[in-house]
Amino acid sequence: MRASATPDDPAVAGAVRSLQRRGLGRDAALDEGRQALRDDYVATYARFIQTIRARQPQAFVILLAPPSAENEIAAQVDRVAETLKAQGETRLAVIPVGEMELTGCDWHPSARDQQGISARLSAFLDQRPELWQGR
Repeated sequence: MRASATPDDPAVAGAVRSLQRRGLGRDAALDEGRQALRDDYVATYARFIQTIRARQPQAFVILLAPPSAENEIAAQVDRVAETLKAQGETRLAVIPVGEMELTGCDWHPSARDQQGISARLSAFLDQRPELWQGR
């Protein structure tokens, strides 16, 4: 999700036009369009995790929270976790991945970024040996 979404972006254009038809100005329409995208992201991600849970009820699920403009993605990942926990999910954690270079192809994590993510995951798992012992 990009924080710089505009009415011309395909992902929000329809929502913005719909909101504008309801009499909202451009800025209000963009704000509501962004919120609609956030809500859809959270609902879709939560359904995905619920699908995993149905197939692997014993699994401990780790959600990675990457950095983004204004911490947008991490905030939505936190909402996913809150949604799932409110539905009774207990075997779940969110791990912020910290700052990244994002110098890989198309702004993806670099090798150094991947090493940093690996270090955070390893530290998390090292502190919770019960996860590896199948409890």
